[in-house]
Amino acid sequence: MRHDLPELFSSIEKQDAASLADFLMHFGSERVWYGGITTCVDGYNKNLDPYHIALTYLDKLLCLAEALGVVELEHPEAGPWGESLHSDIDELLHKIEDHLQISITPPQGAIHTDGLKTGRGLFHYRHLNSLYAATRIQRLNSDLAPVCEIGGGLGITALYARRLGVRDYTMLDLPITCLLAGHYLLHSLRQDEVSLFGEPLLEDTIKLLPYWEYPKIENDKFSLTINQDSLTEIADNLVMSFLCDIKRTSRDYFLSINHEYHKGKVVKDFVRRSGGFHEIHRSKYWIREGYVEELYKPEKS
Repeated sequence: MRHDLPELFSSIEKQDAASLADFLMHFGSERVWYGGITTCVDGYNKNLDPYHIALTYLDKLLCLAEALGVVELEHPEAGPWGESLHSDIDELLHKIEDHLQISITPPQGAIHTDGLKTGRGLFHYRHLNSLYAATRIQRLNSDLAPVCEIGGGLGITALYARRLGVRDYTMLDLPITCLLAGHYLLHSLRQDEVSLFGEPLLEDTIKLLPYWEYPKIENDKFSLTINQDSLTEIADNLVMSFLCDIKRTSRDYFLSINHEYHKGKVVKDFVRRSGGFHEIHRSKYWIREGYVEELYKPEKS
């Protein structure tokens, strides 16, 4: 990541607060290939024109509405097919909010955002991915117990989970990603709702920790652990270490939403190698093509 974000690393190493603030203010205004740390146009649809980029985001909004059951799933064999894309966007958002009983409006002005223009602000596809993941967390965690996310990116899933009532949320990631997430969340929430590494880790906050702090977390701390779009992209030994800590710290579930592009590096194979997990379900991911949603239960000895 150092080679991709040289200005950021230079500001940190020089302890140049003004330069760092300027970088964070403008980060994402130009395309960034890195996933999960911006809400700008990224590798998902970088080769499209603005109209078709917006259309792909609208498609994600429809997928979310279909997943929640507030819009009927179209049936291509009987028709009609493709008519949902002509739905009124704000009406779709209203139906989702009415179903979830929360505001789903993304934070506005926290960071640069490219997205689908609506009466509730701009929606990037990552907002919609994260909102879906937050609903899965809430559904699987009915008592709203503490949750962990490995590789939480900017913290958008944590933010939506908080709106849905899951207030104690621990994120483990690279230090530089924790910095970016801290910037985003502190501009999106109250300061007393976020605990940064090195500060007291208060209950009912979103906690941002470097990944190497994972072994220090107590047994059975979390109801569930979620990972999205990262376990299949890191070193095998680190994946196996994470799985050991998931079994130790998560009482009920491990939820994975990942692609299987890298042959020989897929979550189901890592889980089998690790042992100690019972597969509950595996299905295509509702919101984004090419991703698999898997739910496992850690087996306690």
